[in-house]
Amino acid sequence: MFGLGRSQRFPAFRAQLYDKALRILLEEWAADKGIMQGDIYDGLSTELEEVLLAEIACTHFVKDQLFFTRRELVDAIKTFLANTLDAPQHLDGEKVLDTITIQQGIFVERAEDAYTFSHLTLQEYLTAQYIVDHQQIQQLVTNHLFDQRWREVFLLVSGLMRGSVEILLAEIEKAAREKINTQKLRGLIFWAEQITKDSAGMYKSAAKRTIAIHIALNRKLNLNPIQTYDLNLNQTLIFAINLSCSIDSNLDKDLNLFKALKRSNGSIMKLDRNVDCAIDIVRTSGEEQRSKELDSLLSIDYEEALNIHVNRALELQIVLEKLKIFRSLEFTDFIKKLQALESNLPRQDQPVKIRVDFIETIIGIWCKTFQLDPDYWIFSQSEQSALGSYFYANELMVKCKESAVRVSPRIWKELEAQMVTVKEV
Repeated sequence: MFGLGRSQRFPAFRAQLYDKALRILLEEWAADKGIMQGDIYDGLSTELEEVLLAEIACTHFVKDQLFFTRRELVDAIKTFLANTLDAPQHLDGEKVLDTITIQQGIFVERAEDAYTFSHLTLQEYLTAQYIVDHQQIQQLVTNHLFDQRWREVFLLVSGLMRGSVEILLAEIEKAAREKINTQKLRGLIFWAEQITKDSAGMYKSAAKRTIAIHIALNRKLNLNPIQTYDLNLNQTLIFAINLSCSIDSNLDKDLNLFKALKRSNGSIMKLDRNVDCAIDIVRTSGEEQRSKELDSLLSIDYEEALNIHVNRALELQIVLEKLKIFRSLEFTDFIKKLQALESNLPRQDQPVKIRVDFIETIIGIWCKTFQLDPDYWIFSQSEQSALGSYFYANELMVKCKESAVRVSPRIWKELEAQMVTVKEV
């Protein structure tokens, strides 16, 4: 089987697996096929060829270039040979490229004069190798941490760093923390720290904090993020779930409770969008704009809207009683307060202010129950994006730790304790 060799065992870490695959491409396939490499390889060792390939891979990956012309590859080979002290100077760039393409199968001509690495992962692995060899960890984090195209490169770098992966993890943590740069974001994370501290749930603290923020942000209170109309918020919620499950695998199976909550039908989704938009306008717009925009948005069935909130509260109560991530919530009183609003439902023909006040009352009941400042329900697009990037980077840090050959338990404990926390509000 490809990649197993004589041992018939897969390497334990992905970076080792790809290294073994590269060894096969560079050495074993040619030997097995009895292909003579000829004079062009006099003095050009496998190690030097790997350095050449890593330079080509990284140079073009940085430019988001997966396809190369023959001229680009030949020029890259010639430049490398000319600038390498121990490289044999008699080698022909054209012949070297043909050998790499035909004999080893590392490059493939996909169309006329359109070459790629035979597998994208091979280019990603060689890019990671180049970064580690040239000690470009800080540049990697600074320039590419939040670009998901580089995710696999980060994981491979962590596996190649051997005993120094803590440098990468610390750089990721530092860059992620810089995303929490507004009072609202700091306040939201501080709230999550306080509301989950010493709670009874048997999950890691960072996972509890992340789920608490997910619930605070998800106005639908349904962990099916596909139903969220705001794309930035939707992505943030997905990253939050990924992070919490990565931190604590026990939470992953228990979150199926959330996912089992019934899906909303089309009319309820439309109602949700109208109410969400109305909340945004109420929180962020002036009086004149409110009057113009709110009247049509608030032409909704308020009995249906209230029933939705009551049903969500009942469903969420069941889930949270299982998870026990919050320190103390008075859900019985909370549901009674929502149900009591049934006697004061506004009519669609009443003034906008009366309808706005009704929505504000529902929001107030939710926020008081969760001990959450109502302002933390409304974030700018940039704040939503920043929070999503923060969750993504922390989740990637967890995955890098898992891909590493060795990580100091003491340092990882410190990094994990800092996740989803703020030093000051």
